[in-house]
Amino acid sequence: MKKTMKLFLVFTFLVTLGLSGNLSAEVKEALPSSGKPFFFIQLSDPQFGFMDGNRSITGEIEAMNKAVKIINRLKPAFIVVTGDLVNDSKDESQIKAYQQIIARVDPSIPVYTVPGNHDIGTLDSSSIEAYRKHFGNTCFSFRYKDCAFIGLHSNVIKNEDKAREEAQYKWLEKELKKAKRKKFKFVFTHHSIFLKDINEKTNYSNLSPEMRTKYISLLKKYNVNAVFAGHLHDNAYGKTGDLEMVTIGAVGRPLGKGYQGMNVVKVYPEHYSFEYMALDEFPEEITF
Repeated sequence: MKKTMKLFLVFTFLVTLGLSGNLSAEVKEALPSSGKPFFFIQLSDPQFGFMDGNRSITGEIEAMNKAVKIINRLKPAFIVVTGDLVNDSKDESQIKAYQQIIARVDPSIPVYTVPGNHDIGTLDSSSIEAYRKHFGNTCFSFRYKDCAFIGLHSNVIKNEDKAREEAQYKWLEKELKKAKRKKFKFVFTHHSIFLKDINEKTNYSNLSPEMRTKYISLLKKYNVNAVFAGHLHDNAYGKTGDLEMVTIGAVGRPLGKGYQGMNVVKVYPEHYSFEYMALDEFPEEITF
Protein backbone atom coordinates (compact mmCIF):
# COMPACT_ATOMS: atom_id res chain seq x y z
CA MET A 1 0.00 0.00 0.00
CA LYS A 2 1.74 3.18 -1.14
CA LYS A 3 0.51 6.75 -1.17
CA THR A 4 2.10 10.18 -1.12
CA MET A 5 1.22 12.24 1.94
CA LYS A 6 2.22 15.45 3.68
CA LEU A 7 3.55 14.87 7.18
CA PHE A 8 5.77 16.14 10.01
CA LEU A 9 6.33 15.77 13.80
CA VAL A 10 7.52 17.10 17.26
CA PHE A 11 9.12 16.21 20.61
CA THR A 12 10.24 17.57 24.02
CA PHE A 13 8.69 18.63 27.33
CA LEU A 14 6.20 16.16 28.86
CA VAL A 15 3.06 17.18 30.70
CA THR A 16 0.38 14.78 31.92
CA LEU A 17 -3.08 16.22 32.30
CA GLY A 18 -6.49 14.88 33.18
CA LEU A 19 -9.49 15.30 30.94
CA SER A 20 -13.01 15.06 32.28
CA GLY A 21 -14.66 11.68 31.85
CA ASN A 22 -11.54 9.65 32.73
CA LEU A 23 -9.58 10.68 29.68
CA SER A 24 -5.93 11.57 29.95
CA ALA A 25 -3.32 12.85 27.56
CA GLU A 26 0.37 13.48 27.27
CA VAL A 27 1.50 16.67 25.58
CA LYS A 28 4.91 17.63 24.27
CA GLU A 29 6.03 21.00 22.98
CA ALA A 30 7.91 21.63 19.78
CA LEU A 31 11.62 21.52 19.04
CA PRO A 32 13.11 23.69 16.29
CA SER A 33 12.88 22.13 12.84
CA SER A 34 16.11 20.94 11.22
CA GLY A 35 14.55 20.69 7.77
CA LYS A 36 16.01 17.20 7.32
CA PRO A 37 13.76 14.27 6.35
CA PHE A 38 12.92 11.68 8.98
CA PHE A 39 10.68 8.65 9.37
CA PHE A 40 8.49 7.06 11.99
CA ILE A 41 6.78 3.68 12.23
CA GLN A 42 3.12 2.95 12.93
CA LEU A 43 2.17 -0.52 14.09
CA SER A 44 -1.22 -1.82 15.11
CA ASP A 45 -3.10 -4.75 16.61
CA PRO A 46 -0.43 -7.01 18.09
CA GLN A 47 -3.50 -8.30 20.01
CA PHE A 48 -1.84 -10.92 22.18
CA GLY A 49 -4.17 -13.94 22.41
CA PHE A 50 -6.18 -13.42 19.22
CA MET A 51 -4.38 -15.97 17.05
CA ASP A 52 -5.30 -18.92 19.24
CA GLY A 53 -8.51 -17.80 20.92
CA ASN A 54 -6.83 -16.74 24.19
CA ARG A 55 -5.35 -20.22 24.63
CA SER A 56 -1.81 -19.25 23.62
CA ILE A 57 0.20 -16.12 22.83
CA THR A 58 3.15 -17.85 21.16
CA GLY A 59 2.40 -16.47 17.70
CA GLU A 60 1.98 -12.91 18.93
CA ILE A 61 5.20 -13.08 20.94
CA GLU A 62 7.11 -14.19 17.84
CA ALA A 63 5.59 -11.45 15.66
CA MET A 64 6.08 -8.67 18.19
CA ASN A 65 9.66 -9.69 18.91
CA LYS A 66 10.32 -9.52 15.18
CA ALA A 67 8.72 -6.06 15.00
CA VAL A 68 10.81 -4.72 17.90
CA LYS A 69 14.02 -6.04 16.36
CA ILE A 70 13.17 -4.19 13.13
CA ILE A 71 12.40 -0.99 15.05
CA ASN A 72 15.65 -1.13 17.01
CA ARG A 73 17.65 -1.77 13.86
CA LEU A 74 16.08 1.03 11.83
CA LYS A 75 15.83 3.58 14.66
CA PRO A 76 12.78 5.66 13.64
CA ALA A 77 12.20 9.06 15.22
CA PHE A 78 9.39 7.43 17.23
CA ILE A 79 6.73 4.74 16.92
CA VAL A 80 2.95 4.89 17.31
CA VAL A 81 0.92 1.82 18.30
CA THR A 82 -2.70 2.24 17.22
CA GLY A 83 -4.40 -0.07 19.67
CA ASP A 84 -5.47 -3.62 20.45
CA LEU A 85 -2.32 -4.48 22.32
CA VAL A 86 -4.06 -7.51 23.86
CA ASN A 87 -7.12 -9.59 23.04
CA ASP A 88 -8.51 -9.76 26.60
CA SER A 89 -8.19 -6.60 28.68
CA LYS A 90 -8.36 -8.64 31.89
CA ASP A 91 -5.79 -11.29 30.96
CA GLU A 92 -2.66 -10.53 33.00
CA SER A 93 -0.48 -12.92 30.98
CA GLN A 94 -1.31 -11.11 27.73
CA ILE A 95 -0.74 -7.72 29.32
CA LYS A 96 2.58 -8.75 30.87
CA ALA A 97 3.86 -10.31 27.64
CA TYR A 98 3.09 -7.16 25.64
CA GLN A 99 4.64 -4.93 28.30
CA GLN A 100 7.83 -6.98 28.39
CA ILE A 101 8.32 -6.91 24.63
CA ILE A 102 7.45 -3.26 24.03
CA ALA A 103 9.89 -2.41 26.83
CA ARG A 104 12.67 -3.78 24.62
CA VAL A 105 12.29 -0.88 22.19
CA ASP A 106 15.48 1.19 22.34
CA PRO A 107 14.97 3.86 25.04
CA SER A 108 16.01 6.54 22.54
CA ILE A 109 12.87 5.79 20.48
CA PRO A 110 9.68 7.27 22.01
CA VAL A 111 6.62 5.01 21.98
CA TYR A 112 3.13 6.54 21.74
CA THR A 113 -0.01 4.44 22.12
CA VAL A 114 -3.78 4.79 21.77
CA PRO A 115 -6.22 2.17 23.09
CA GLY A 116 -8.15 -0.31 21.00
CA ASN A 117 -11.50 -1.83 21.82
CA HIS A 118 -9.90 -5.02 23.16
CA ASP A 119 -7.63 -3.01 25.46
CA ILE A 120 -10.59 -1.36 27.18
CA GLY A 121 -13.37 -3.95 27.12
CA THR A 122 -16.49 -2.48 28.71
CA LEU A 123 -16.25 1.30 28.42
CA ASP A 124 -16.43 2.49 32.01
CA SER A 125 -14.26 4.30 34.54
CA SER A 126 -12.68 1.15 35.98
CA SER A 127 -11.70 -0.29 32.57
CA ILE A 128 -10.22 3.02 31.43
CA GLU A 129 -8.28 3.34 34.67
CA ALA A 130 -7.01 -0.25 34.23
CA TYR A 131 -5.79 0.64 30.75
CA ARG A 132 -3.98 3.70 32.09
CA LYS A 133 -2.34 1.58 34.79
CA HIS A 134 -1.06 -0.99 32.31
CA PHE A 135 -0.35 1.03 29.19
CA GLY A 136 -0.40 4.77 29.94
CA ASN A 137 -2.50 7.71 28.78
CA THR A 138 -5.44 7.29 26.43
CA CYS A 139 -4.55 10.31 24.25
CA PHE A 140 -1.38 12.12 23.23
CA SER A 141 -0.32 15.30 21.49
CA PHE A 142 3.22 16.15 20.48
CA ARG A 143 5.24 18.16 18.00
CA TYR A 144 8.29 16.99 16.11
CA LYS A 145 10.06 19.44 13.83
CA ASP A 146 7.35 21.25 11.84
CA CYS A 147 4.61 18.67 12.44
CA ALA A 148 1.89 17.99 14.99
CA PHE A 149 0.80 14.51 16.05
CA ILE A 150 -2.34 13.76 18.02
CA GLY A 151 -3.60 10.39 19.28
CA LEU A 152 -7.26 9.81 20.19
CA HIS A 153 -9.19 7.31 22.28
CA SER A 154 -11.52 6.22 19.49
CA ASN A 155 -13.59 3.86 21.66
CA VAL A 156 -15.44 6.85 23.12
CA ILE A 157 -16.20 8.07 19.59
CA LYS A 158 -17.19 4.69 18.16
CA ASN A 159 -19.48 4.00 21.15
CA GLU A 160 -20.72 7.62 21.20
CA ASP A 161 -20.04 7.84 24.93
CA LYS A 162 -21.39 11.37 25.24
CA ALA A 163 -19.49 12.87 28.20
CA ARG A 164 -16.13 11.34 27.35
CA GLU A 165 -16.51 11.94 23.62
CA GLU A 166 -17.38 15.61 24.11
CA ALA A 167 -14.48 16.14 26.53
CA GLN A 168 -12.05 14.59 24.08
CA TYR A 169 -13.49 16.57 21.15
CA LYS A 170 -12.91 19.85 23.00
CA TRP A 171 -9.38 18.76 23.86
CA LEU A 172 -8.74 17.79 20.23
CA GLU A 173 -9.91 21.17 18.98
CA LYS A 174 -7.70 22.90 21.53
CA GLU A 175 -4.66 20.91 20.40
CA LEU A 176 -5.42 21.56 16.73
CA LYS A 177 -5.68 25.30 17.41
CA LYS A 178 -2.27 25.24 19.09
CA ALA A 179 -0.84 23.40 16.09
CA LYS A 180 -2.47 25.48 13.37
CA ARG A 181 0.81 26.96 12.17
CA LYS A 182 2.50 23.57 11.80
CA LYS A 183 3.15 22.54 8.23
CA PHE A 184 1.71 19.05 8.67
CA LYS A 185 -0.81 17.66 11.16
CA PHE A 186 -1.58 13.98 11.75
CA VAL A 187 -4.09 12.14 13.89
CA PHE A 188 -3.91 8.55 15.15
CA THR A 189 -6.86 6.41 16.21
CA HIS A 190 -7.71 2.73 16.57
CA HIS A 191 -10.97 2.86 14.61
CA SER A 192 -11.00 4.37 11.14
CA ILE A 193 -13.25 7.36 10.58
CA PHE A 194 -14.10 5.65 7.29
CA LEU A 195 -12.31 2.96 5.30
CA LYS A 196 -12.56 3.84 1.62
CA ASP A 197 -15.48 6.19 1.04
CA ILE A 198 -16.73 8.90 3.37
CA ASN A 199 -20.30 7.91 2.44
CA GLU A 200 -19.87 4.16 3.04
CA LYS A 201 -22.26 2.29 5.33
CA THR A 202 -21.50 2.04 9.03
CA ASN A 203 -19.72 -1.18 9.97
CA TYR A 204 -17.59 -2.69 12.73
CA SER A 205 -14.49 -0.80 11.64
CA ASN A 206 -15.69 2.75 10.95
CA LEU A 207 -17.66 5.51 12.68
CA SER A 208 -21.33 6.37 12.39
CA PRO A 209 -22.29 9.03 9.81
CA GLU A 210 -22.89 11.52 12.63
CA MET A 211 -19.47 11.02 14.23
CA ARG A 212 -17.85 10.83 10.81
CA THR A 213 -19.26 14.21 9.81
CA LYS A 214 -18.41 15.77 13.16
CA TYR A 215 -14.75 14.75 13.14
CA ILE A 216 -14.09 15.16 9.43
CA SER A 217 -15.42 18.73 9.66
CA LEU A 218 -13.09 19.53 12.55
CA LEU A 219 -10.04 17.92 10.94
CA LYS A 220 -10.63 19.73 7.67
CA LYS A 221 -11.13 23.03 9.48
CA TYR A 222 -7.61 22.77 10.88
CA ASN A 223 -6.08 21.29 7.71
CA VAL A 224 -5.17 17.90 9.14
CA ASN A 225 -3.31 15.96 6.47
CA ALA A 226 -3.95 12.35 7.45
CA VAL A 227 -5.54 10.02 9.97
CA PHE A 228 -3.74 6.73 10.68
CA ALA A 229 -5.73 3.82 12.11
CA GLY A 230 -5.76 0.06 12.64
CA HIS A 231 -8.54 -2.26 13.91
CA LEU A 232 -9.28 -3.75 10.47
CA HIS A 233 -6.29 -6.17 10.52
CA ASP A 234 -6.01 -5.34 6.82
CA ASN A 235 -5.10 -2.32 4.68
CA ALA A 236 -7.56 0.27 3.44
CA TYR A 237 -7.24 3.77 2.03
CA GLY A 238 -9.67 6.61 1.49
CA LYS A 239 -9.60 10.35 0.94
CA THR A 240 -12.00 13.25 1.37
CA GLY A 241 -10.75 16.57 0.06
CA ASP A 242 -7.11 16.83 1.11
CA LEU A 243 -7.59 14.58 4.16
CA GLU A 244 -6.22 11.05 3.80
CA MET A 245 -7.59 8.10 5.81
CA VAL A 246 -4.96 5.37 6.16
CA THR A 247 -5.87 2.04 7.75
CA ILE A 248 -3.12 -0.54 8.24
CA GLY A 249 -2.88 -4.27 8.88
CA ALA A 250 -1.86 -6.04 12.07
CA VAL A 251 1.45 -7.02 13.60
CA GLY A 252 -0.55 -9.91 15.03
CA ARG A 253 -3.21 -11.98 13.28
CA PRO A 254 -4.14 -10.68 9.81
CA LEU A 255 -7.69 -10.81 8.46
CA GLY A 256 -9.08 -10.63 4.94
CA LYS A 257 -6.21 -10.07 2.51
CA GLY A 258 -4.04 -8.62 5.27
CA TYR A 259 -0.54 -9.68 6.27
CA GLN A 260 1.67 -9.01 9.27
CA GLY A 261 3.50 -5.74 8.88
CA MET A 262 4.13 -2.13 9.92
CA ASN A 263 3.67 1.26 8.28
CA VAL A 264 6.80 3.31 7.50
CA VAL A 265 6.09 7.02 7.09
CA LYS A 266 8.84 9.18 5.59
CA VAL A 267 8.60 12.91 6.14
CA TYR A 268 10.31 15.43 3.89
CA PRO A 269 10.29 19.25 4.09
CA GLU A 270 7.50 19.52 1.50
CA HIS A 271 5.81 16.11 1.35
CA TYR A 272 5.58 12.71 2.97
CA SER A 273 5.15 9.10 1.84
CA PHE A 274 3.99 5.95 3.55
CA GLU A 275 4.35 2.25 2.84
CA TYR A 276 2.97 -0.74 4.69
CA MET A 277 5.73 -3.36 4.71
CA ALA A 278 5.49 -7.05 5.59
CA LEU A 279 7.52 -7.99 8.66
CA ASP A 280 9.57 -10.43 6.58
CA GLU A 281 10.33 -7.84 3.89
CA PHE A 282 11.76 -4.90 5.82
CA PRO A 283 14.99 -3.45 4.38
CA GLU A 284 18.22 -3.23 6.32
CA GLU A 285 17.86 0.55 6.43
CA ILE A 286 15.40 3.26 5.44
CA THR A 287 16.61 5.46 2.60
CA PHE A 288 15.23 8.81 1.45
